[in-house]
Amino acid sequence: MANGRRMSNYIGDININGWRISDPPTIKTEILNFFANHYKKVVWQRPKVTSLNFDQLSTDGITMLERPFCSEEVWIALRNCDGNKAPRPDGLNLNFIKANWGIMKKDFM
Repeated sequence: MANGRRMSNYIGDININGWRISDPPTIKTEILNFFANHYKKVVWQRPKVTSLNFDQLSTDGITMLERPFCSEEVWIALRNCDGNKAPRPDGLNLNFIKANWGIMKKDFM
């Protein structure tokens, strides 16, 4: 089995730029050069975030994002979700939570 594996892994000759090479030291050198060039680190200029102009939120927008959710917003989001999805591994899917929202609303809020 070891001899069979050795024969299947054996490289007798290779073709480099149209030239057939069968000298083992030259084959090793060419393979080494191929992978050295293939995995060589390419240095390139990455884009900088400082040169980008992002829109900024107004004070009203910041206040709106920082305010707590109201129960109506949570109910609308919950109602629009697929009912077969479980939010956590306790086995309660969203259909159960939707059906019992009046009881569970306090826990969510």
